[in-house]
Amino acid sequence: MVSRQVANLPVELAQFREQQAPYSFGQQAAWRRIRLIGHNYFLKNAHPAYEASVKMLLIPVDTIPIISELDRILDKVEFGAIGVPGFIPPPAFVGLQSRGVMPISVDMRRPENLGYTPSPDITHEGLGHLAMMADPEYRRKIIQPFGRLGLIAGSTDLDQENYAAIENHCALKEDKDSTPDQLESAFEEVVRTEELLNRNPTAAKFVSRLYWQTVEYGLIKHEGRPKIYGAGIISSITESRRALAPDTKRIPLTVDVTGESYDITEPQKFYTVAESWEHVHNTIIELEARLRKEFKERLNDDPAQAYKAVRRPAGREKRRVLTAQEMELDAIYAGVRLAREEPRTTASNHLAELWGYKRRRFPKDWIAAMDILEELHRREALPRVQEEIRTFLRTEATEKENKDTLETIITDS
Repeated sequence: MVSRQVANLPVELAQFREQQAPYSFGQQAAWRRIRLIGHNYFLKNAHPAYEASVKMLLIPVDTIPIISELDRILDKVEFGAIGVPGFIPPPAFVGLQSRGVMPISVDMRRPENLGYTPSPDITHEGLGHLAMMADPEYRRKIIQPFGRLGLIAGSTDLDQENYAAIENHCALKEDKDSTPDQLESAFEEVVRTEELLNRNPTAAKFVSRLYWQTVEYGLIKHEGRPKIYGAGIISSITESRRALAPDTKRIPLTVDVTGESYDITEPQKFYTVAESWEHVHNTIIELEARLRKEFKERLNDDPAQAYKAVRRPAGREKRRVLTAQEMELDAIYAGVRLAREEPRTTASNHLAELWGYKRRRFPKDWIAAMDILEELHRREALPRVQEEIRTFLRTEATEKENKDTLETIITDS
């Protein structure tokens, strides 16, 4: 059974549906760690719709959600969701939202990209984009109007060229087999197309900038304090701390933020703060009025025409198969998960053995170390091993992003 919104999708949008494939134990562990790290923080620092949405949608902690289940629940509030293959063309993305359907990438970030991933994944969309969906104002005054405005704005050849450049660059950044030369060349193409759009912005570019500064990375006041609501913040355990840090630049939301460019693969230069959902909605309306004045006949009189000509690529590349080394690490994740779910069948000494093996074979991996530490702590077992793992996490997780994140959570384990 699918939601009424998904059932009624025109074929031009329904063609982007993608089924979820099985996720690795490492990907499941990455999802779980993101949820464990972020949930209590967002209960305190996100808009109250976060708590209501997680409860309404039954978003799990231990397991990556099933998109068809999210769609079934969303149907109760006259919305829907479908799985999509990562990046999809902007007219399809906004077209789905205009019709009350949230596109959710079926991909899941690699464990080493826990803090932030440059490509769309189910954490960003199945958690971040759904984290405010219990609020009817958010659904009806922000998501659907943005989708409609995106269709009105249309997409020029340069918009499509820029989108293709961003998609390629993000995919290469997510692929650890990419070479420095490939990354440099792809980024140069992003910069080239961005510079062309900055010199002569299109209607679609103005819309995407406002969407980025609100739905993706926006803050909103609640009881006098800035609270998180942007999907890009909620799906990033590092960006979420940065957004509310004392020295972070935050500015009032105005339509003028559409004059600011952004880099999808880098942390934000600033965050906008809205007074209310109505404030965000009015800013969308103000942008539409500005676009109608500036672009006039270049806008789409029939918004649906924007996605009529969109076609899904002939074939999606095969999902990346785990290498032998990655399968070896995944077996460690599987062992820890089994110990957590069936503690009576797994001795604490086996967890210590998994820790020692991980330490020797995968010295930079820290999510498995956190999982082992968590389970030993829960069992009140092997305190010396626990302290050894804490020492490892504090001193040997060498990437700065990991260090910043780990310092906020080790003491809670």
